[in-house]
Amino acid sequence: MGDEITAETYVAQPDWIEEGLPLGQDYVNHVVNGAKESGLPDDYIQNIVQWELWNQGQY
Repeated sequence: MGDEITAETYVAQPDWIEEGLPLGQDYVNHVVNGAKESGLPDDYIQNIVQWELWNQGQY
């Protein structure tokens, strides 16, 4: 197994979850910046960016 790292995550409250809502660009930027600072692979970071761009086109 790989190295263990400390991480924080956001868990939405069930009453505030609505299916189909896109992620905000500020949130995605925050995730991408954290991924870069953590040294995650470039292809992983590109998956985050590409998913958001694809999702934005639907709404």
